Amino acid sequence: MVSTPNGQITERDRQGNIKNPFHVREFAEDEFRQLLGQVFGSIELFGQWKTPERIARLQFETLCELYYSPGARLWRKIRGVLGKKCAGPPQFTGAGVSFAREFMIQPIATPPFPWPPDVILAICRP
Repeated sequence: MVSTPNGQITERDRQGNIKNPFHVREFAEDEFRQLLGQVFGSIELFGQWKTPERIARLQFETLCELYYSPGARLWRKIRGVLGKKCAGPPQFTGAGVSFAREFMIQPIATPPFPWPPDVILAICRP
């Protein structure tokens, strides 16, 4: 079994280099299949997708970061001094909890969601 981050959605800097300093190369599905096909006779590809629950939690985390940023805190203080009300912090009951349904692994041929998988996994046999 071997995996690669999905090279089709790799984050790159302005020069086109992979942002993750620990990765030399990240493969797209076709490249990965072709590379593995040079060595293995049987290759089954799977994708690891973020679920809608995971995407919602990432968006919530972004809202929390914005709310608690130094600039936002200063703005709320200024508004308070001026006698203006501010919205309270984002509410979420599962903060700090690990969620079992954040990712889904499915055969790459039958994607569960319309967005691309984050990771491509391969089970290879001789």
